[in-house]
Amino acid sequence: MCLSALVITGLDAVIHALSYDVDFQREIQPGDSFEILYEQPIENTSGKLVGGGDLKLLAAATLWAGPGATPALLVLTGLLGGLLCLLLLTPMGVLIAAARPPLLDAAGAAPPGADALPGATPVLVPYGVAIAAAALIVTIPPNFTW
Repeated sequence: MCLSALVITGLDAVIHALSYDVDFQREIQPGDSFEILYEQPIENTSGKLVGGGDLKLLAAATLWAGPGATPALLVLTGLLGGLLCLLLLTPMGVLIAAARPPLLDAAGAAPPGADALPGATPVLVPYGVAIAAAALIVTIPPNFTW
């Protein structure tokens, strides 16, 4: 589906959903604007869906931060995510990873590429923590005067 068809389909769905609350022929004035947030599943190279929770959290954080703070949010998310990955490599991180459930697919088997390092255990990185921390760091200080 091309982008213009997706936008038209999404806009049509929004108009239908709001048609009982907003008279789009009489109440909309020039200069009025709407923001539409929609979700589209993304597949990785192996054909599995990616980013259910983290993708939604990042989209919400981006809307919360606004266009001016979005680059800082994305850079800070990457830095904090990298630090989180480094933390998982430390002895404390090994204990944290051992306490979490193993990374298995729906059939109970290890995911593709898990056998790349014999004896290594694949670990889920809770990237939502990095996204949430970056969102708080980027949005809270400008809105409060100390």
